[in-house]
Amino acid sequence: MNITKEQLKFLETQKISLDKIFDATGLSKTAYHKSMKETDKIIAIGVTPCAKFSHSMRTRNGHCVQCNTATIAFLERHYEKGYIYIAGSKKEEVIKVGFASDINNREQSLNDEGYGEINDWIILFQVMCKDAGKIEFHTHKKLNKYLTNRSYLKNNKKNECYEIFSCSYSLAKKTLDENIGDNKNIKKSFENLPIIKEYSFDNVMGGLKRVVSTKERVERAKPLIRKTNTIEKESTNKIEDVIEDEIEITNTSNILKKENKKKEKPLSIWMISLFFIVFFAIIKTCAMN
Repeated sequence: MNITKEQLKFLETQKISLDKIFDATGLSKTAYHKSMKETDKIIAIGVTPCAKFSHSMRTRNGHCVQCNTATIAFLERHYEKGYIYIAGSKKEEVIKVGFASDINNREQSLNDEGYGEINDWIILFQVMCKDAGKIEFHTHKKLNKYLTNRSYLKNNKKNECYEIFSCSYSLAKKTLDENIGDNKNIKKSFENLPIIKEYSFDNVMGGLKRVVSTKERVERAKPLIRKTNTIEKESTNKIEDVIEDEIEITNTSNILKKENKKKEKPLSIWMISLFFIVFFAIIKTCAMN
């Protein structure tokens, strides 16, 4: 293996053993990517130097590990031995598939921090195996269509959750088993058999929170609401106008009737008076004759 003193010093600093290194001298990216995947190597040497500092150590996807050491933590987690667990929430009817180097207090820590804004997590299954991070990654990938859109606050910072799925325990367990593959990889496991049937949730593609209206859908809905209110308001106004017109007509009719009555009353008195005048005039004329 053609490795420099500078590279050895870097590997010692990052605590990466040489059995995770692949000599990619003379190979294309496609070729060393395939070989590293088959042999579970995480860092390639003898590759094309990076443009920034001419480093020649890359991940199998071609990223410079010396420029971005954060990738190393992911790579180590990807291949280290640890626990993969399946937890469930009956209240929200969701399943979480996660990784933990220490499983003892994982259930409590999930509930204490309110992971995904949920506090009734119960660990239903746990298994210690090699390449735990890698198995977890591929399990998430296969369950991705059931991923929920959730977040929670940690240290006053919003954190997105990418490990919560709207599916049944049985589906999550089956998917995990498929990715573990050979049982020789399993060191020890535990399944909470008495309660797993209580977590037979529906498998909902898109997750629980994705059905909530997006900002765009809400904004589109507003004009419809305003339009509906306008129509209702216009209808109400029209009805009120009709009622007002009817009231006005009724009032006008009543006024006319009153006026007619006023006119009719003086007319009746005048006619009676005229009658008596004519009557007495006739009598007077007859008496004179």
